[in-house]
Amino acid sequence: MKTKMLHWVRLSIFAVLPFLAASCTHYYYITPTQNVPLLQEKDDFRASASVGGGQEISTVNIQAAWAWRENYALMANYMWADGGEKSNNSGNGNYLDAGVGYFTLLGENFVFETFAGLGYGEQNHRYPTALGNNISYGPSSAYLNFSRLFLQPSIGFSHSAFDIALTPAISNIHFFRVNNARNDPDVAEIDGNKNSFLFEPGITARFGWKYAKLQVQYVHMFNISNPNLKFEADKISLGISIAFSSSY
Repeated sequence: MKTKMLHWVRLSIFAVLPFLAASCTHYYYITPTQNVPLLQEKDDFRASASVGGGQEISTVNIQAAWAWRENYALMANYMWADGGEKSNNSGNGNYLDAGVGYFTLLGENFVFETFAGLGYGEQNHRYPTALGNNISYGPSSAYLNFSRLFLQPSIGFSHSAFDIALTPAISNIHFFRVNNARNDPDVAEIDGNKNSFLFEPGITARFGWKYAKLQVQYVHMFNISNPNLKFEADKISLGISIAFSSSY
C-alpha cells in the first residue's frame, strides 16, 4: 500500500509541473502549506521544508513548531511564491505567519491539535501591454498586501514510521492594499471584495523514520464568500519533515 501511495504522489506532482511551466494567468492567493506537527509532549519540536504549487503558482515553504509547555505549542511559517512563464508576465510574493496552539493525545498514537494565528503577505505582478503590433513590458503592474487570520484544527495518527492527518482549516483574507496600475479587471474585483472567507481542508502524510520523514500534502481551497476571485484552488507539496522529542 505504501508503494502504491508513493507512486500516486509522484504522478500527482509531475501532473502539476506542465501547468506551472505553461500558464500565464495571474492568480492572487494560494494556500500556505499547512503546518501539521502532531506534537505529543512538552519540548517536542518539528521543522519542515517543502516545495509545491498549483496550476500557476509554485512555492517554497519553511515551517517550525515547538511544544513550549504541556499541551501548548507555538508555530511559525514562511512561504515564497512565484508564478508566470517569463519575467515580463509574472508574479511573486512572500507570506509569513505565526500562531499558538493546543494539542492532546487521543490514545497511544492519535493526536488532536488546533492552531490559531495571524499572517501577512505581499505580492507583485507584471503584465504585458499591447502597443499596436508590439508588446511593451513597462509599468503595467499590480501590488497587493493582505492579512490572514486562520484557525487550523487537525486530527492525526502518528507513528515512528508513518503519520497521517486531516486538517479542515478556515481562514479570512483581507487585502488592505491594492495598487492596480494596469487596471486589471481581476485585481479590480479583488479591490471591490477585499475580504474572503476560505475553507481549506487538507491531508498530510509522512513516511520514513521517527526523526526524519518524507512529507506529502494536498489542500483544496473553497472561497466561500467570493468564489469568482482568481485564487488557486488546489495545492500539492512535497518535502522533508524533521522531528525532535525528549521521548526519543
